[in-house]
Amino acid sequence: MMLETTQLLANTYKSAIDRLINHLDQRFDNAVDMMLQSTGQVIVCGMGKSGLFGQKISSTLASTGTPSIFLHPAEALHGDLGRVRSNDVLLLISNSGETEEIIRLLPAFERFGIPELFPEIYFYDYTKRAARLNKTPDNYRLMFSYSGRAQYANQVQIALGAGVPIAAVFRDQFPAQFLGRPVIDGDKSDLINSKAGPVIIGLKAKGSLAKADKSGFVIDAERIPALVVAA
Repeated sequence: MMLETTQLLANTYKSAIDRLINHLDQRFDNAVDMMLQSTGQVIVCGMGKSGLFGQKISSTLASTGTPSIFLHPAEALHGDLGRVRSNDVLLLISNSGETEEIIRLLPAFERFGIPELFPEIYFYDYTKRAARLNKTPDNYRLMFSYSGRAQYANQVQIALGAGVPIAAVFRDQFPAQFLGRPVIDGDKSDLINSKAGPVIIGLKAKGSLAKADKSGFVIDAERIPALVVAA
């Protein structure tokens, strides 16, 4: 029984390798050449099981003389992007090609021209810098993140004029309108939000800190004058 199981496992591995061979083309050569010619390090990134494979790949590269580190995509969005330099090579691993943490990470490499290099991938993100709106490649959509703080008043006006979706966080319920725009439920899908046009993307405050926010970032719908609160 054990012998049969082992043989089945070996044949499964063999079939996987055969399929891999059929997918190898010039793109593989290009990727390897890019790593060999880089004057920086190979930064490997992946989530979940892909991340575990990525850690192994990075360790193997480092042990065979190619400088490499593993970068966790979630940690990267919280400060670890500072490790990346313009002469590094990024190896991003995703089984589906649509891993949200990976997709959300890529726009952070905008300064390296990542969206232009992958025109078949759709990128989206949020920003408080209104000057960036409508200035990204066609496959990279930016949504504006609203704040009621005084220092963002001018940014909000620019965003309204840009005709892009504006995300706003509400403490409890959504109003029917805000800033003269209809409010939609934005907690369903960021992808849908990015293509929603000139609307307000309503997001509900989550967590005790957000619900207690008094800075102007979180909005109390019942305190918005002359607006009907949505059911």
